[in-house]
Amino acid sequence: MLPPERISRFLSYLLRHRPKEYPLSFDSRGFTSWSDVVEVVRERFPDIAEEEIRGVIEGSDKKRFELKDGKIRATYG
Repeated sequence: MLPPERISRFLSYLLRHRPKEYPLSFDSRGFTSWSDVVEVVRERFPDIAEEEIRGVIEGSDKKRFELKDGKIRATYG
């Protein structure tokens, strides 16, 4: 199992810092498909379960990500 911090850092990189480096499409509110994000994360970390990724997002005190209606985005607080 990967440390949650490592997953969170990659999600931040993916959704906030370098989104154009990945095949993700964002809507006008900054949301992208949850399933597409899971696929990209699994390319980087092949043994990760979707539940681990979701656990990092939902268990974070800082609420860096918003998961809604099958989509995800980085929050900017």
